[in-house]
Amino acid sequence: VVLGDFGTAVECPPGTRLRVRRGTRTYWAPECYDADFAHKVDVFAFGVSVVGMLNRRFPFKGEAEARTKVPSIPDRVGEDGRDFCNGVLSKKEASRFSATKALAQPFLAQWSIDGLTVDKDEVGCPAEADLGEQGPNAAVRERRLELVERLENQHAMESQHNRSSNFSRWSLQPTRTSRVASMRTSSRSTRVLVPVTSSMTTFRFEDSTERSVVLEWWSSERVSDAGLYDAPEARHVRRDELASISAIREELLEQMLAEHGVPPEEFGKGQAKTIGQLAQEVQSGVSCVMLDAAQHKSIVRVVDIVLLRLVCGNGSSKRYFVLTAEQSSGGRGRECFVLPAIKKQPHENGKQAIHRLLRERLNVSQPIFCDFANREIVEEDEKSPSYPGLRTVYRKEYYEGFLDDGDVELRELLGASTKAPGSRRSVETRTYSHTDGESCTRLFEWLTEVQCNAKRIRLHAPAEWQQMSALVPPPVGLDTEELATFLLAHDVSLAQFGRG
Repeated sequence: VVLGDFGTAVECPPGTRLRVRRGTRTYWAPECYDADFAHKVDVFAFGVSVVGMLNRRFPFKGEAEARTKVPSIPDRVGEDGRDFCNGVLSKKEASRFSATKALAQPFLAQWSIDGLTVDKDEVGCPAEADLGEQGPNAAVRERRLELVERLENQHAMESQHNRSSNFSRWSLQPTRTSRVASMRTSSRSTRVLVPVTSSMTTFRFEDSTERSVVLEWWSSERVSDAGLYDAPEARHVRRDELASISAIREELLEQMLAEHGVPPEEFGKGQAKTIGQLAQEVQSGVSCVMLDAAQHKSIVRVVDIVLLRLVCGNGSSKRYFVLTAEQSSGGRGRECFVLPAIKKQPHENGKQAIHRLLRERLNVSQPIFCDFANREIVEEDEKSPSYPGLRTVYRKEYYEGFLDDGDVELRELLGASTKAPGSRRSVETRTYSHTDGESCTRLFEWLTEVQCNAKRIRLHAPAEWQQMSALVPPPVGLDTEELATFLLAHDVSLAQFGRG
């Protein structure tokens, strides 16, 4: 097995020290944070990898743990394994194993292969290969970081679930006083904003490149004084300019599909859509194109869907709000037994999409109690005849909403009024319909769980679905020469690149 990830590798002759911090912080030795290190940081990084494989999670998270935390070594590795891990993960550089000493340890020696050599020419690595991470495909590092972070967050969520399994899920509902805990950046699912000031107007987090980013809430006056809205050169984009931009995107998209085994020549035939239509769909945000890191060179079309599981009543009176039929503006109707759903737009989070669903699909403007802290996620594959050879993945987010007895007006609107024969309260339901702004009429009904199961309505994301997604942004798709040719073809001068 040959491992290679040398995007931040530099030459370090014996006796020299490096003063520039680089690499992935998950693997950093304490001296990396001091910007004064040498070869033994690689031994520490190897130890992090070994312990990570043994425990199925990385041993350190951040500078404080790298300096002070004693990693947990499972008993199954024996004394040899424990001595090896402690030796390569020593906090003090002077007492840490060298690479030679680490290789001589019994823990590794039992698997050694004498005489193994690797010729770089045999593995196709040219002598002057440019492996710098700032090249056209610099996003490779970011994709790897994102997958590592998802794995860590997966373990963290599992641990939290195990600790809180005896509590009601509604006890985790975020309130005004816990707004910071529920705030997340849109591009990273669990990157928490940490308050910097007691007034909770300034927050800090680390982005995917491990830079510390500070966000602040500003008043409109301060924004105006800073000139953030001033753009005298701004103008509306002309239609001919939009056509030019779309043509560029179509060209890049066609090349990306071909490089990942999707035949572009099959698009536009029969009922299949054209490359241009896919490009417009991606540009508008209706869908996006991503890479499935779990498979080799697998590119997929991704559509984000948000579903609302609206509930009223409890026990035998519990009902679910279900879309049962819809009729388009052209008069064509169909039956469909599904939860109310809407496509999530690129600028929206789940909460915003649910509010838009209530407003546009149900004509509901008043707030509904929703548990946004406990979403359920599933990714479902589908082959579409509209996109030959291109997998479509629906990323679905389930949120639960609840109508309580106090929502009298809302219950009446949606057809779930409460009646009280004697001392026993129950739910009396009727159908509800609404015609949206595009003249599409939808019919909704309140069904019991038994009725939902009979209609094969999925009320929850499958419990067995693996929470960690392998979908990552696609590669840029151009090497240095191709990028230069592309820029020149679109009248971009290269004379000033690399200067200053």
